[in-house]
Amino acid sequence: MRKTIAFLVLVFLSSLASSTFAAQRFPIDAEQYRQTITSRVEATWDRIEKKLDHHRVSEDRKQAIREAFDEAVARIDELMDKASADGKISRAEAYRISTMTSGLRGKVRGLLAINKGSKDNADKPRFRTAHRAVTSKPATSRTAAKKVDGTPLPSGAPKTEAARTASPNEAPPKMGADAKTTEAAGP
Repeated sequence: MRKTIAFLVLVFLSSLASSTFAAQRFPIDAEQYRQTITSRVEATWDRIEKKLDHHRVSEDRKQAIREAFDEAVARIDELMDKASADGKISRAEAYRISTMTSGLRGKVRGLLAINKGSKDNADKPRFRTAHRAVTSKPATSRTAAKKVDGTPLPSGAPKTEAARTASPNEAPPKMGADAKTTEAAGP
């Protein structure tokens, strides 16, 4: 019992000490955060450029990719300028900027996918379509069961025509491969 109490006291004191002595990170200085974000952006461009060199991408295509990258970075810079107007960056502002920075490569790829072939195919839509066919349930499976005259059936009523016409003591007819014909075979 004493060991349990001593352990709980130790855990409580260590958590209290860690929260007391830990430095508060936010609000953070705007210039320091701008340097962090700038280094992330430069590292992202270095990775993209390395991959472009590895795949031997032409110079004009590299230039188009760089323009798309600069367009995405301009949005981050605008948000950074708004956030650093008071000289400090709050946790929420830092979160917004970090999410934009972490999705930078994906944004560039999205911009390039939208603009791909736009010079050659100006009349085609500027969005990507899915390659797979979209399947959905037929509309009849989502509609309520109705009588022949169009009025809705009362709740608890059978939903198929065969079930409605069958007597209550009779088993419902089998459908599909399980159904056996009861007709006599011809001569």
